[in-house]
Amino acid sequence: MANITSVHGTLTLKGDWSKEAVDAFLPVLDSWQFYDEYGFRSHGPLSCYQPSTDFSGCGRWSFSGVLDSLDEWTRDWIETNPDSDHALTSEQYQLFLKLMEKDDLYIWLEFDDEDFDNFEIHESGILSIKENRLNYDVYDRHDIEHDWKDVDRSHFDEAVEFFQEWNLALKIDVPKATKESIQKWVRLNVSPVEYFDLYLGDFQYEHIEGELTQLQWTKEDEAWYNAWPSHTQDDKNTSTSSNDRTE
Repeated sequence: MANITSVHGTLTLKGDWSKEAVDAFLPVLDSWQFYDEYGFRSHGPLSCYQPSTDFSGCGRWSFSGVLDSLDEWTRDWIETNPDSDHALTSEQYQLFLKLMEKDDLYIWLEFDDEDFDNFEIHESGILSIKENRLNYDVYDRHDIEHDWKDVDRSHFDEAVEFFQEWNLALKIDVPKATKESIQKWVRLNVSPVEYFDLYLGDFQYEHIEGELTQLQWTKEDEAWYNAWPSHTQDDKNTSTSSNDRTE
């Protein structure tokens, strides 16, 4: 089963959109709700004088993938859902495509896409017409970076525990790192996004075992950690003693 992502963004009409073109687009836009999954819906009026609207929706693995398949899914929707409350006819869709191509119109989309692991991507792209088909081109795509303080403290504790277990399991002859040095290394070198990717096996471990044994958890680090509210019930084992720490 495909993972469903959650998307929020802005849709903007670009080019010299006539009232006829906007009116032709509105039923197409309405149809893109599809089954309320793997589609999206707008949240405001759209006109020649108000060419932008917010939207939200869902992606199948990613919302970018939905946009890549939007023409195909729209044509399938026309054929298989003629009785839907947001049905679309072939004539309506062809008129929309014709007017977009004739007037060199396109649709700008900018959105944040988040999956079930809170991995977020910011993307922008363009819907245009090529050979009487709707086409999506990505303009920009990048990960949304987060500090550890943007997530619950339990995730930081889990990351520290993960690297503790990994360090203890090393078969090579190197000194084992203390929990304090691992905490410091995670704070400096691992982002929440990277941590959520660990279970996919994408993280690179080369040359970090030496670093783990050389770092010290300071009083400043302890203050950073203790000022971070946690939603977990038991934090007794997550805070370390300051006896062996240096400033």
